[in-house]
Amino acid sequence: MNKKKILLASTLAVLIAPTVLNNIGDQSTIAQADPITINGDTLNNPIGTVDYGGIDAVDSNGNKTGLFLPGKSSWKLGSAIQINGQTYYGIGVNQYVSLQDIVVSDNVPPVENTLVKETGNQIGTLNQAATVIDMSGNANGIVLPAGSSWKLGNLYSINGSNYYQVATNEYIAESTVNTNNSAGSPVVATPENTDIALPTDTQIFDDNGNATGKYLPKGSFWHSDFSKSMNNSRYYRIATNEWVTLGGSSTSNVFDNGPVTLTLSKNTQLYNSSSNTYTRTLPAGSAWRTFSAVKNKNDQIFVKVSTDEWLPLNGTNLADGSVTFADIVYAANYDAEFAVNYDQDKTITANLIKDQKVYDTSSNSMTRTLPSGSSWKISQVVRNNQNQFWGKVSNNEWLLIDANTMSMNYGDSDSVPSMATSEPSFATNIAQ
Repeated sequence: MNKKKILLASTLAVLIAPTVLNNIGDQSTIAQADPITINGDTLNNPIGTVDYGGIDAVDSNGNKTGLFLPGKSSWKLGSAIQINGQTYYGIGVNQYVSLQDIVVSDNVPPVENTLVKETGNQIGTLNQAATVIDMSGNANGIVLPAGSSWKLGNLYSINGSNYYQVATNEYIAESTVNTNNSAGSPVVATPENTDIALPTDTQIFDDNGNATGKYLPKGSFWHSDFSKSMNNSRYYRIATNEWVTLGGSSTSNVFDNGPVTLTLSKNTQLYNSSSNTYTRTLPAGSAWRTFSAVKNKNDQIFVKVSTDEWLPLNGTNLADGSVTFADIVYAANYDAEFAVNYDQDKTITANLIKDQKVYDTSSNSMTRTLPSGSSWKISQVVRNNQNQFWGKVSNNEWLLIDANTMSMNYGDSDSVPSMATSEPSFATNIAQ
């Protein structure tokens, strides 16, 4: 027999394992479908063969039932019904499959099975309970428990899906098996229910740790349901037969040991979660302690620097230090709507009720006069040691915030102190 390829032309019996029968009930109670005519051929005993990739069965209301039909498996079809304008066929009690997801034939089509690869001495550990089938694709009634380990034979394609041989004429689906590379200790997958952020552009690996050549972008978030150690790194499953590694790092994050200090590389305006507005601006070079981070649905990252104040980070406004932007992204909690629909009408604007001169920091003098009735957006507020509050209205130009000379479109002059940065000597020795 050619070890590289085995062709078995056989008729595949209806692929319903005993564990599935318990879910769908006695199939004999389902009426056999009427003969179907396709391309002029009448099918008296219609069988539906599932497309590659598999599908979920639904109930009569179109809701998923929890029964998954493997790709290229074949099912005896019952009566047809209409669900949401599409034709479905019964395959069990209140279990239906869409005509769009199957190929209908008269009796079960022949199957071609081939050797995919010789695996050598591998040990496989089941990440879920596995139904055992024979080389013709028939379930033999044996179900191997999750967590059990088995010496694996070669990998075969049976009816379009891959299966490992575990005994004479006994095979289990490749997707249920986590493997190592030799007959040593098995690779054990640990159940996870966690979101991970990728600190760099990250390559995707298959179940056996082989690089696929596909990459996921830096900073992207993914949900993981299993993790395992391979090739001296920890891998996280983010889809069927798709795993990513964080370079051997654990799932701990930068805040596990308490607050961290971040230094800004550029001026950055704060978001206030209590008022749902952007308020004061923190200057470049200032350092701030933070103890949590949030990521929203727009992939924006915010770190908390006070009770209601959050500092937006984008990878360009964080100075070099022991904590990187990737560290913050990885540690961020997901909150889809956070700071997404902030109130833009509540940004600070000074409406002058009297003419008022501006203070120019470049000349340290009072210069031009802004007319009564004009409005000026304030981007930053500072407080000096004389308890004066100055609002920045342009490069180098500041207005003294005074209720006698202006009104505020958001709050009033008494609300400004909560937004101010302390600069004790600011405008305290103005040149005359």
